Order: sequence, then structure tokens, then C-alpha cells
Amino acid sequence: MKWLGLAAMALAATAEAGVRCDAVRIDRLAACAEGPGGVVLGPDAAQAEGIVAAIEAGRPVFESVFGQPAPAYAVVFDNPTGAEIAGLKAAGYPAVLPWVDAGPLVAQFEQKLRESIRASIPNLDKQQEDKIVADKLDELRANIGGPSAAAHEMGHLWFSRVFWSDFADGDETEIPKHYGSPGPDWLDEVSGLVFENEATADTRRMRFRDLWAEGQGIAPLPDFLAMAHPEQGKTRETPPGAPTSGSRVVIAAGPPGGARATSAFYAEGRVFADFLIAEGKPGVLGVIATAMAKGTSFDEWLAAEGAAQGLPADAAALNRRWMEWATTTYGAPG
Repeated sequence: MKWLGLAAMALAATAEAGVRCDAVRIDRLAACAEGPGGVVLGPDAAQAEGIVAAIEAGRPVFESVFGQPAPAYAVVFDNPTGAEIAGLKAAGYPAVLPWVDAGPLVAQFEQKLRESIRASIPNLDKQQEDKIVADKLDELRANIGGPSAAAHEMGHLWFSRVFWSDFADGDETEIPKHYGSPGPDWLDEVSGLVFENEATADTRRMRFRDLWAEGQGIAPLPDFLAMAHPEQGKTRETPPGAPTSGSRVVIAAGPPGGARATSAFYAEGRVFADFLIAEGKPGVLGVIATAMAKGTSFDEWLAAEGAAQGLPADAAALNRRWMEWATTTYGAPG
């Protein structure tokens, strides 16, 4: 393993000279963009550069809220082979994220969406249908394959890499897994949510505000901390061109009930992360993840370390403070 360490050090030493891409180019991918923390290899420069910018913008956020350095990363489009992934890891990029060109996914989703609209609203005129489709496709482009989505998924990957390295390396045989990692689903999802750009984060906060005011969709905190990700156990479709590992691509154009539950889960996760960051000590999410990676439950962690981290020492007191904070920030719940 010594030569891997030497390769990583050599790569780090030459990064400032702009030679990251020269060291790891993949012939089948036309573009490579690099940042201080890693590279993106893709079909065109605009996509690669956008993703690098989003990840680099989020990297200090991850390091601040989790209190750990983010591993060097590589994002690779179009189903990288096992040899390509191994080569990138050997070159000093332990966090390798397979990624997808959103174009084919958007085209497939548009057809499914139009079929769903026509089945549910048969008398809708074409102009109205086109407006609904255009709005949904804009949202899809931003959230599947786009820079903010890549940053979100990199947050998940770094979370697994830093706190459950055996799982991230593919040794899943003895490690219980939830939706995305061995961590509880709320904490795993927070690792991606805190990495999103401010526009996406604000959209989730507004969603929380609306659901909070309605008194619907926002789970009581004890339930939220124990619940499974709403997408857990659902039958998923892997569209053509989607990566077979690394990132999660879900195409859904059916009834809105499941989408509403997932949207609420993400909104509550974003705002609960805001609460922990505001009320706890710096790096509190990393302290929680470190304890849970050792098998400590959240309630046990609160009793042992909550007060030292600026939080209550039991779940009931945490819930009371959460309710007070959320009410002050978002108004009285409906």
C-alpha cells in the first residue's frame, strides 16, 4: 500500500500546477475539470466545470459541520468501469462518484410525465400541458445530473467515506445498511442536504415553512429521528445511461403522495440540520456521526455528550427546544 500513499502525495504536490486532469484522464470522456479537492471527468467542459464549482463551494461547509476534512474526490460520467474507479482511487481519489448525463433522463421523464398528465387530466389543452412539463423539466435538470445534485451526492459519499470507511470501500457484508449508508436515514440525508447550494437549501426551507404552517407533513421530532427514508423499499427504475452504482437516480412521474412524503422528509432534514448547527457546538454533526459509527444510539449520545455539545441531555428536552426554535424561526405550527 505504500506506493498508493506516495502516488497520493505526488498528486497533491502537483495539484497547484494544474496537472490533476493530465494524471487521470479517461480517453472516452472528452472533458476534465479540476479544483483544489478533486476532478470531474465528463462529456463536456461546461458540465464538468459546473460540478467542480458546486462541490468546491460545498466542501468547506462539509468540513465545518462535520468537523472532518473532505477526502479527495473524482466524479466520473457514464458508468465508469471497475478498473477506472480503482485507478482513480489508486491515484489518490478515495471518493469516486459515478455520475450521469441528465439529457437522456430528462427525455425519458418527459414522455412518462406527458402520459401521466393525459391520463389524470384528459381535457387539458396542449399549451397548459406544455407549461406543466416545462416547469417539471427545469426542476429535473437542476436536481438530476446538475451541479447541486452532484454536490448533494458527494456529501453522502464523503459521509460514508469519513465515518464508515469499510462500507464506502464496498465491505458491506457485516455492516447493516439503511437507505444510503449504515447511518440513520435522517443523518445520512442531512450529509447531502447541507452540501446543496443556497438556492436549493432555501427552497427546502420554504417547503418546511409551508408544511409547518399547514400542520401536515412535518413529523414530530422523535418520529423523524426514527423514520426510514420515504424512498426506502420502493421499486426503482434505472433509466438508460444512469450509473449502476455511486449516485441515486430516481425517475417518478406518478401520483404525488410519495413525492410529497419525500419532499417533506428533505425539508425537515434541512431545517433540523439548521437547528443543530445553530444550537450545537461547531462540528456537532460529526460528533454525532462518530458516536453512531461506534454503535451508540442517538438517545445514548444525548445523555453522554449532548450537554457538552450545547444540546439537551435527553430526547424530550431536545424536542422542546426544537419546537421553540422552529416556532421562533417559522411561526406557530398549524
